[in-house]
Amino acid sequence: MEETMVSASAIERMERTLRGAARAYVAALKAAETQGDHRRETRGVLAALGFTLDEIALAQQAGAPPPGFLLPRIREALDRELRRLAREVRAGRAGYDINRHIAARRVWQRLFGPAKEAATAPRRGPRVRPRRRAARAGPPAP
Repeated sequence: MEETMVSASAIERMERTLRGAARAYVAALKAAETQGDHRRETRGVLAALGFTLDEIALAQQAGAPPPGFLLPRIREALDRELRRLAREVRAGRAGYDINRHIAARRVWQRLFGPAKEAATAPRRGPRVRPRRRAARAGPPAP
């Protein structure tokens, strides 16, 4: 009987500790965001893309852009990831992670500036068809 009580109190202590750690983590994230410090987000995205801790540390040196030899690799990896995420959202896949997409886009913008929009052909579909129908029908009858 006492073992059950000890383990229950141990679980309660652990839960209190985890709740406190979660609150502290969220507070640290909010403080970093308000101060414009995005190193955690950048570190997380680069780690997810397969960069080593040493490469991430080089990419995040204070006040300096990533080194020249690392920049093309980061650009290629981010570009590949953003294209993959765009394909997932267009396909409506259940595994699509909007938070990952937003984080990857933010890192891209911090490192390389705003992305240039791709020049695309005019869209086909409901937005274009009504004008075409009106043009084919000719002028309105008097």
